[in-house]
Amino acid sequence: MPLNAQTQHLFVAIVSWTGMHENAVQVYEAVKTVAPNVFIIYSDSGPIEPFGSFHNTIRRPDHLLWEDKFQTCLKHCGDNWLLVIHADCHCERWDVVAKRCLKVISEIQTLGVWAPKIEGTFYNLSATALVSKKDSPIHLVALTDAIVFSLSPEIVERMRRLTFGHNPHGWGIDLLFCSSAHAQNKLVVIDEHVEVQHPKARGYETAEAERGMQRFLSQFSMRERMMCTLLRTYVHSKHMAQKLR
Repeated sequence: MPLNAQTQHLFVAIVSWTGMHENAVQVYEAVKTVAPNVFIIYSDSGPIEPFGSFHNTIRRPDHLLWEDKFQTCLKHCGDNWLLVIHADCHCERWDVVAKRCLKVISEIQTLGVWAPKIEGTFYNLSATALVSKKDSPIHLVALTDAIVFSLSPEIVERMRRLTFGHNPHGWGIDLLFCSSAHAQNKLVVIDEHVEVQHPKARGYETAEAERGMQRFLSQFSMRERMMCTLLRTYVHSKHMAQKLR
């Protein structure tokens, strides 16, 4: 379906693939009550269109993975904030996630990256938190995962300047949007007000994804690379301290 040319404050992209489309539809139906620009960006191993005509969908080749779908999100979100939701995640109220995202981005003018609290990620809150205020669900963090997240227009524009096509699994995308936000003096936050569950298993080889990430890391600016090194060192040290305890 054609994209709406009218600029909206929040563009929501639900990323789906074979076996996840039923979940994607449930997320779509919940989120469309909050944000008018909601699209399912998907791939599928079969020839048949898996979605009804009442859904906004963008189909991508099945052999192209997360990197390609992320590039598609960047291509179509315009000058809006981008909210990405992977369809293999679970949340009781996706409409609340979208509402909360809108609320926080309207209240924090220096925000660069927003994410809910995610269970099942290496970048969990206990390992990545930098500053936490008492009685506040908003935590300033080093890094967050590219699972459910929102990017400001400035960070979206930075990501558009990348060359895509050599990192199919998309490892390192989260490292860059977080490092870029920190380098631009924008805040990266995890919002404990909403929680999402993500499965820990993955269906591909880690070594292949690592090789793609190393190619991707070469596109970081010097400032982003330095920031990334500091942030990753911080998170890994927190994980090591937790293991020692």
